[in-house]
Amino acid sequence: MTISKWHAIRIMKKLSIVILSLLSSVAYSIEDLKLGYDLDDNVDLLKKFYEKYGYATRYVYRYEINSYFSLSSGGVGHYDFDDPHDQGENWSIEPWSYLDFPPEIRFAPGFSGYDLVPGYRHGCFGKSPLRYGDVEGDGDPELVIMHSQIMKIFSPHYGRLVFSMYYDGSDWEPNDQYIRQAFEGAPMPPLEQQYHGYSAIWQHSVYQGGQLEPGVRVYSKLFAGDFDKDGNPDLIKWQKAFVSNNKTESIAWNKVRNSLTHYERDLATQKRLENGVTGEYLPQITLDVVIEGWLRENELTWQQGFPSFSECPGEEGKLIPEMHDPLLNDPDVLQ
Repeated sequence: MTISKWHAIRIMKKLSIVILSLLSSVAYSIEDLKLGYDLDDNVDLLKKFYEKYGYATRYVYRYEINSYFSLSSGGVGHYDFDDPHDQGENWSIEPWSYLDFPPEIRFAPGFSGYDLVPGYRHGCFGKSPLRYGDVEGDGDPELVIMHSQIMKIFSPHYGRLVFSMYYDGSDWEPNDQYIRQAFEGAPMPPLEQQYHGYSAIWQHSVYQGGQLEPGVRVYSKLFAGDFDKDGNPDLIKWQKAFVSNNKTESIAWNKVRNSLTHYERDLATQKRLENGVTGEYLPQITLDVVIEGWLRENELTWQQGFPSFSECPGEEGKLIPEMHDPLLNDPDVLQ
C-alpha cells in the first residue's frame, strides 16, 4: 500500500463516518482504541523489519495486512511491506506547545526534570504505549501515545501532535518506607510534620539534607465530541489536583483545583491563523459553567473520561485505583 492509497482508504472511511454521524450522539468514547504491541514479542516480524528496512522499531500497530504504524524513541513511523520501494516514513514528535504543566508541582533545589517516579505509572499503559483509533469519529484515524505521565494524540494525516495532556501529573510517593529509608534509621519527624502522601521530588532531596513536603496528585480525564454542536470536533480536559494533609488530619487529601478546559479543531478558522491548518485542538476561552453543562447534557461523569481502566496485571478492565481513590475525598471520582 502506498501513502496515496492510504489517503484513498481514509476518504472512503470518512464518507461512511459522515453518514453514521448523522445518527450518533454528541459525545463518543475514546476507550475504543486498539492496542499496538512490542515488536520484541514477535521475532518473525522483527526479522522482516530488519530484512526490508535494515533496522527495527519498538512498538507497532498493524492497521492493514502488511502496513504498520510504529513508535520508538525517535518518533512515529509508517511502514508498507507491500510496496517494494517503501523506505518507511518517519515523523519526530516535538513537545506540544499547548501542554499545560500542573502549577501545583514545586521543584526541590537541584531538580528540574519531571520524570517523577520512574517505573510507577498508574494504569500500566507502558506495556502498550501505542494505540490506534479514530478519536473524533471523522474517518481520520489517530495514534494515541501513552508515554510516561503524558497522553499524546498524533495525526498521521497532519504529521504532528494535535493534542497532549498530563493524564497523571502527580508528584506523589505512596510508600512510607522510602521516606523512612531516607532518614537512615534516624527518628521520623513528629506527626504534624509527616504527610499521608509525600512529594517524590522532595523525598530525594531528603538524602541531600532536604525536607519533607506534601505529595501532590494531579489527574486528568479526556472527553471527545461536538459538544457545542458547531460541526467541529471538541475535546474537554477535566483536571483535578489534590495536596496531602499532614497525618494529624483525618482527611488524607485536600482538593485544591477542579478545572475544565475546552479544545476545538476548527480547520476553517485555522486557515486564517498565522500557522495555517495544523489539525490541532486549540484551547478555547469557554466558561466552566458552559463546559459543565455539556457534561451534564451528555451524562458524562469522571469515570467515563479517558483514561479510566487499568491495564495492570490483576487489574485489567477495572477502574484505575489511584484516579478513583475514595481517600481523595471528592465525590466526583466515585461517579
